[in-house]
Amino acid sequence: MNWKRGKTLMTPTTIGWTEEEIKRNNLIEETMVFSNFYGFDNGKSRRLVCTVNKDHEDYEKNIKLIESAPELYSIVNEIYKITEGPFDDPVIQEDLYDRMDKIIKRLS
Repeated sequence: MNWKRGKTLMTPTTIGWTEEEIKRNNLIEETMVFSNFYGFDNGKSRRLVCTVNKDHEDYEKNIKLIESAPELYSIVNEIYKITEGPFDDPVIQEDLYDRMDKIIKRLS
């Protein structure tokens, strides 16, 4: 599952918009996070996950955290499964640590 911040897609409808109309629409789209956001179907398959208050002081951090939620869940779930048994496989440890490090850097 992939979650992404909204943006104006160039569709048969929006292709005729002015630059100002696109900017105005992006201001709205940027406050929303969607799942199943694909350009090839002009965004028709996307599903709204949430909207974020653009006036909040941590707006950008919140968006990044929300976009990362599926990946964070996957890592936490894997850690949970591993901790039910031995957690001494260095390959598994390294992979999880690398993935966690990438997310932490992205969220920073």
